[in-house]
Amino acid sequence: MLLKNYIRILRSLEEKIVSVDEFAEDFILRGAVERYLHLAVEALIDIGFRICSLLDLEKPERYRDLARILKEAGFLSKDSADLLELWIGFRNIMVHAYARIKPSKVLEALKSTKDLERIASEIRRNIDEKNLDPPQIKDNAIVEVFRNFRVVFAYIFGSYATGRAKNRSDLDIAVYVEEGGLSWKEHVSLMHSLEDVVGRRVDLVILNEAPLLLAYEIVSKGRLIYSRDDELRAEFETKVLREYLDIKLKIKNV
Repeated sequence: MLLKNYIRILRSLEEKIVSVDEFAEDFILRGAVERYLHLAVEALIDIGFRICSLLDLEKPERYRDLARILKEAGFLSKDSADLLELWIGFRNIMVHAYARIKPSKVLEALKSTKDLERIASEIRRNIDEKNLDPPQIKDNAIVEVFRNFRVVFAYIFGSYATGRAKNRSDLDIAVYVEEGGLSWKEHVSLMHSLEDVVGRRVDLVILNEAPLLLAYEIVSKGRLIYSRDDELRAEFETKVLREYLDIKLKIKNV
């Protein structure tokens, strides 16, 4: 597990620190500590993102929302969720306000890495007690269409996902396809095949090519209807969430 490796490295770095003053002047050591603290927190965030993906939970609009989502889903106690939120906040400071971090605060965080282990242990324990199988679509006809066009996973989004669809509403479907993508003819054929199955007009988005904001809208508010590679799907959703939230933080700090 990456987090364990990062914690081990951080502890070996901690042994090299004699005093706060020497730590402040040793830019190489300080840089290494800050980098591995950053990586350790991000490893924990990625675990949370993957749980949100695999269980089709609410997707965070801010990094700190992840703590609340995991608590509400039963993966963290209130105390651990509060701790995770604090660590996520510290990660955001390291990423976006690097020059404002005092060495003493970095050292204080370094001596508190047991918090990260505690959070990870609690998540791991609750994972073992829960079923992480994602929901699957029941319509065999749609599944067959997805298989024919090398679709790896798919979502319904828009009005049908939010429960606001009307009789004449189009059905918004987003698909992630195998490496190599679809030609324009395959794209149109997939759209037509889905329309034949669902009996209405389909607006089709290829997630491999979708802009970041649209991809975030789909994975955060859409409804998963098909997945044959949960590992790849979790990686994709984690990547989208991370990139979107990082951009959101940068814009906020401008």
